[in-house]
Amino acid sequence: MAEQNEMLNILTPMMEYVCDHLCRFPKEISDQEELDRICDGCQMGQYVCDTLNTYNRVRERTVANESKETLLNPAGKYAAEFAKNHGISIAKAMEAPTVKARFAYFEATGK
Repeated sequence: MAEQNEMLNILTPMMEYVCDHLCRFPKEISDQEELDRICDGCQMGQYVCDTLNTYNRVRERTVANESKETLLNPAGKYAAEFAKNHGISIAKAMEAPTVKARFAYFEATGK
């Protein structure tokens, strides 16, 4: 369960960012009940569930094989650790110059 909490710590800020900053409906609809109906039909929740299910399946195979396989690339690990160390969301961490530089390095070298 601790592994799922780790993944939830990554997915929750992402989902909040998408819903709060990228979704158009909160800006267009002031009636909370109508907004809740729209949100209930949103696929974002299903994407999060699918991601968690996939993560759990991979994690179970990893534990069964006793390997130390990880799902995050080095840049993703850096961003998650940066966010944790600074007490900020992953979305906020992605805006930091050092995190951007780490992703650029990863994209250029694969390391």
